[in-house]
Amino acid sequence: MSTESKITVLNVDDLEAQRYVKTRDLKAVGFDVIEGKTGAEALRLVEQYKPPVVLLDVQLPDINGYEVCAFIKKKWPEVMVLQTSATFVTSEARVLGLNAGADSYLVQPAEPLELAAAINALLRIRSSEDALRRLNASLDMQVQARTAELTEANQKLMEESAQRQKAEAALLQAQKMEAVGQLTGGLAHDFNNLLTAVVGNLDLIRARTNRCCAPGCGAQALTSEIDHTTPYPAGPTCEGNLGPLCKRHHHAKHAPGRHLQQTQPGIMRWTTPSGRTYTTHPTQYEE
Repeated sequence: MSTESKITVLNVDDLEAQRYVKTRDLKAVGFDVIEGKTGAEALRLVEQYKPPVVLLDVQLPDINGYEVCAFIKKKWPEVMVLQTSATFVTSEARVLGLNAGADSYLVQPAEPLELAAAINALLRIRSSEDALRRLNASLDMQVQARTAELTEANQKLMEESAQRQKAEAALLQAQKMEAVGQLTGGLAHDFNNLLTAVVGNLDLIRARTNRCCAPGCGAQALTSEIDHTTPYPAGPTCEGNLGPLCKRHHHAKHAPGRHLQQTQPGIMRWTTPSGRTYTTHPTQYEE
């Protein structure tokens, strides 16, 4: 290993001779080594240096190596722990170490090449885990970015949908107003036609005679009411059933025994209660 690429290993062992041998072997194969003698010192050094690998002896004077391992893995799960002990000779002891969180174990004394190989294996595992963490972080960022894009797109879609609904409502209202306008226009046209016919009949009736059509009445036709000779709706509104009557004779025609008949347009026949009849003719007629 070059100086720039040296990997730091924390070597924790309360026995100076064993600690020295392991440090010497690790430096010989290119590792940078820091040393700790107790469990408390090990935790302080991990906090300070964050070494990728901790070579941790089980038998420590202050804190059990299993407890130190468990604390390290809980607080710094990315740190790899290789536990070493001469007591790792039974399966129960190895299981206890692994259950405490150790990534691997090694029985002391270990050959230098075996120790280096075990640490390199842990470094490969850590490298893979780091790559996986980076990948997960990248995927999380991509998911968040994609989620934000989808949220924005959904918001735009909702806004466009709301605008489209407003536009459709406005269009529907415009179509309703157009239909109402067409209907109103048709009604107005029909009403105008009817009104034109009525006004035309009135003008024709006034042009036909300029006096009240009652016998001997001199009231002007323009100040008289245009009366239905045969009351509406039994009698139609037409030239042959309309004639000018002043208010006095309009009321008089409804008196008991009186009867008015228009035998021809403009020719009125009055019948009195005594049975006498009077016929009036138009006093003036203009085409």
